[in-house]
Amino acid sequence: MPRPTTRADLDEAWEIAERGPMPLFQADIQLTRARLFRDRAALDEARRLIEKHGYHRRDGELADALEAARGWDLTPRPPLPSPPLPPGEGAPPPKAPSEDAMRDQVFISYSHDDEKFMKELLKHLRPFSRSGSVTHWTDQQIPSGAKWFSEIQAALGKTNVAVFLVSPDFLASDFIHDHELGPLLKRAEAGGVKIVWVPLRPSAYKETPLNDYQAAFPPDRPLAQMSKADRDEAWVRICEEIKNAVNP
Repeated sequence: MPRPTTRADLDEAWEIAERGPMPLFQADIQLTRARLFRDRAALDEARRLIEKHGYHRRDGELADALEAARGWDLTPRPPLPSPPLPPGEGAPPPKAPSEDAMRDQVFISYSHDDEKFMKELLKHLRPFSRSGSVTHWTDQQIPSGAKWFSEIQAALGKTNVAVFLVSPDFLASDFIHDHELGPLLKRAEAGGVKIVWVPLRPSAYKETPLNDYQAAFPPDRPLAQMSKADRDEAWVRICEEIKNAVNP
């Protein structure tokens, strides 16, 4: 069920998006509004923006929403929560959301040389995303024209689970080391982030702080050395571990 402030949050996000050329952000807002509130007008607008701007990363989510829309008239709309009472009329003053409550996202860190593995993970995570049990983020969600470094920093600020896809290319990246791996491991030491790391290929992980964290499966048999069937089985276990990290 949507939170009491969800509709207002979406309205505010839409107002921000309208201030500048942000059609992909607008498409995401309309797609979210359509799914949460069974809003056909929002769904039509999301489809128009996605098709007009070639936002093909959302083709799967759009197809799912269009399929779900077929049953919107057949099932009752979930009741909206009652608005909170104003302070002084029997309700306590509203509380600002805690920092932990705002961190509900899985940040997937990977080297672009390992993009095929990242896409395999996203494919296996799809059922968890549909059910709402896992919300993930990768740099592929950065809209065209956005300031990519600011987008990454914003995503890191919403992260409570970090997934590292570890390979020689991952460990060799200075950007990953300085701006993703390093900061997230520091937050993990303070108890602010949970770490799930996945050995993709043989690497010198023992020379890094990752050696202090349990891998998702034994690093002596990384994913690249598995058969496709074994790799699929490993991805399923990894996704379950991610879900359990998000919802302990």
